Amino acid sequence: MHKLLRVAPLLILWALATPAAAQQIVVNEGEEPRARPLILPYAFYTERMQLALGAFAGEFGGIQPQASWFATPYVSTNGSAGFYGGIWDYQVPFLQRLFVRAYGHFGSWEESRAYTSLNARPPIDALRPGSNDSDEDDFVDDSRFDVWANAPLRYLLPMGHARTPDEIISTYVLRDGLLVDGASGGESWNPLESGLTFVHLEPFMQRQSYDVDRGNSRIETYGFKFGIDHDNRDFRGNPSRGHRLQAYVSHDPGWIGRSEEWTFWEVEASKYFSLGETKHLRQTVLAVDFWTGDTPSGTAPYFQGARLGGYYRLRGFEDNRFNDQAAIHYAAELRLTPRWNPIPHIDLMGGIEIDWFQVVLFAEVGRVADSWDVSELHSDMKWDAGIGLRAMIQKAVFRADVAASEEGARFIAMVAHPF
Repeated sequence: MHKLLRVAPLLILWALATPAAAQQIVVNEGEEPRARPLILPYAFYTERMQLALGAFAGEFGGIQPQASWFATPYVSTNGSAGFYGGIWDYQVPFLQRLFVRAYGHFGSWEESRAYTSLNARPPIDALRPGSNDSDEDDFVDDSRFDVWANAPLRYLLPMGHARTPDEIISTYVLRDGLLVDGASGGESWNPLESGLTFVHLEPFMQRQSYDVDRGNSRIETYGFKFGIDHDNRDFRGNPSRGHRLQAYVSHDPGWIGRSEEWTFWEVEASKYFSLGETKHLRQTVLAVDFWTGDTPSGTAPYFQGARLGGYYRLRGFEDNRFNDQAAIHYAAELRLTPRWNPIPHIDLMGGIEIDWFQVVLFAEVGRVADSWDVSELHSDMKWDAGIGLRAMIQKAVFRADVAASEEGARFIAMVAHPF
């Protein structure tokens, strides 16, 4: 079994940190909200990109207390290059319950892997690449150009912890990284009394072009995602109690370019149990998650819809390793926050706060299928298990997870808990 290193560069992680802080302000006890600008060059190395150089510019809490903007270009020694940027959680002045995000990325990679039928050779064992029983070596591995953009609109309903205008933006007060005031959920199962409920509308587009042996092959999709998100967690950045329920429908009408019509529905439920503290642990949390989805019409691209593998679901497998018409996934994490913090502060460019470190044990199971059938989706399931080291740095949770599966062990660096 081969091992693959998947490491996102630190400053791209800074950019990705902003969605973890949605419609919220996070402050230390006794402090006022403040803007946090950052300009910093960076370098990183991966097997596929080789040496890469870039620069990050952004500001957290500048244009509005809860909003952020960022931009980061990068280039590598093997000819890969890209740019990622956008704004997060801008509050529309004349409609204060509406928050806007707009972000996107374009780039080209000299080496890129995709489990899809673009492959010029016949499928191994006559199985479609990416299906549940497909061979792990049946993939496209060639240069790729990728461009994508999303523009989510999230409307906060006047209920639960957001009944009044003063409650529209949550302010979480932390002491050494743990919540002491400002919980926005976890008090009741009734959405009228507890939590935050958003109506979500998200236009999206993505286009990928691969240079395969038979020429250039392109996949496009242009559509929208609509749904509802009931977030009843006490602290969205690092929840210790409560739950979250999400339901979405994504649709591409097939009107633009080479896109084809498809519809995909998905539901997700997460629950968090506080197991208290001990002599050596400040916080112990058991987090569990269930996700499933189906494509009742059409066939979504392999990077949309019913897919498993990567940074969030079945972390022990390649990105989008499994993709089909339907999918199901279960995950559990035991998050242990020790009292000991060996590095509370780094004196670099104004100082970087590290509030806590966290050890996480996790396990996952899931599978894809050509239709949503409860018996089939619970047979011959794929699994992985692993350990993670997480830290709250500048009020964002960074994670480094190692997951082992039947197809090898993988290391992932990313921002925010997977659920």
